[in-house]
Amino acid sequence: MVTIFKVIFGKKARRDLKDISDYYQKTASPKVAKKVRKGIVDSAQKLQNFPHRKPILSGTEGEDSPVRYTKKWSFKILFSIFMDKTKLKY
Repeated sequence: MVTIFKVIFGKKARRDLKDISDYYQKTASPKVAKKVRKGIVDSAQKLQNFPHRKPILSGTEGEDSPVRYTKKWSFKILFSIFMDKTKLKY
């Protein structure tokens, strides 16, 4: 049986995503901003399956919920796995 994790964007992650989207809307176009936002969200959502396959961020190995990461373009998506709740938080 494969565990499906619930992906939760924390307050800071939502704010960062908005800032990134706003930046691309101002410097490129609304279309580019939408594409970047969707790409980042889609990459995060893919972590519902097998988030343990992603590497642990150096320096967080000894923590109860070490920080892991994945990348989308030049963006690094940081997340932790909470097994008791089967949730991922960004």
